[in-house]
Amino acid sequence: MVLEGFGMEIFGYIGCFLSAVAFFPQVWQVYRSRSAEGVSSVSYGIVMASNVFWTLYALPLSSIPMFLTNGFMFSAALSLLIAKVLFKVSPSKEQSQSSRQGA
Repeated sequence: MVLEGFGMEIFGYIGCFLSAVAFFPQVWQVYRSRSAEGVSSVSYGIVMASNVFWTLYALPLSSIPMFLTNGFMFSAALSLLIAKVLFKVSPSKEQSQSSRQGA
């Protein structure tokens, strides 16, 4: 095959980069707006579980791109779930916001 060794591995690194970058806009939006409204805890929990299994799969294969991708995606998903907890609207804050909107 023409693409062997590093030639084939480059596709893994490109995929790693694109997968990792795909999470960045969501993480940035949540932290910038201080709101995780609309972020699905179940969905990101499933993403995190899949990242753990993909990482376990990648270790014996010594697949650096797969290991890096799933490590980064796990970190991004975890930061979104932490933001969901940190940026929850407290009941008193929610009442004051709704009273301002109704006025």
